[in-house]
Amino acid sequence: MAHLYRARGQLSPLRRWLICWGSWVFAPTGIMLVIAGPIMGWRVAYEVLLGLTSPARVSTPVLPWLLSLAGWLVVPAAIGGVAGYMLTARIEKYRSTPIAGALARLQGRSAPKPPSGSGGDHGLPPDQTARPDGE
Repeated sequence: MAHLYRARGQLSPLRRWLICWGSWVFAPTGIMLVIAGPIMGWRVAYEVLLGLTSPARVSTPVLPWLLSLAGWLVVPAAIGGVAGYMLTARIEKYRSTPIAGALARLQGRSAPKPPSGSGGDHGLPPDQTARPDGE
């Protein structure tokens, strides 16, 4: 784990988030689940964490309520944090393009192309222009 923390600059943004911030969110919830598993039963603890079973139905007084609270607060916050971080990383990739370059690309796409072979300048040098009377 320490090696991963030291090498976090080389990791993808999602893995870096999971190691740096996600561990602070998932570790207490995991520890609580490991403590509640043998006391309440692993299946019941899992179902209370996910909100499938009410903590009032479990015979243990306090632990199911803490596990349920973690399931309602910590788990959605962690999932939202991962999703938000992924979206931010995706948006930043597009924001890193300089505005001048993006505008030049857009203007280049929208500029009308002159028709080829239509004789638009009538073969005259750039300093001369064709007159409507043909001279």
